[in-house]
Amino acid sequence: MIIAYRLNPCLATILNPSQHCGMRGHNVFDAIATASDAIAHAKYSKAPLCFVSFDFTTAFDNISHEYLFSIMRACGFSAHLQQRIRDM
Repeated sequence: MIIAYRLNPCLATILNPSQHCGMRGHNVFDAIATASDAIAHAKYSKAPLCFVSFDFTTAFDNISHEYLFSIMRACGFSAHLQQRIRDM
């Protein structure tokens, strides 16, 4: 939880505004409302629409940690914070 609080101030610059999970003030109901609005707009405009949903429950174990930490370095995360995440 402590790391989540430390990361929170920089999440807005890293994550897309449409990101709902992990963003303070956003919740699953925001995601549902956004999806519902997109579906309604697609029906009204007769535009094609595709939804993709990913389950990141075990994502950390399945992604390249080397890549993750290189992205964190590029985004300016401190070596200390990166090490704390590695230790977890």
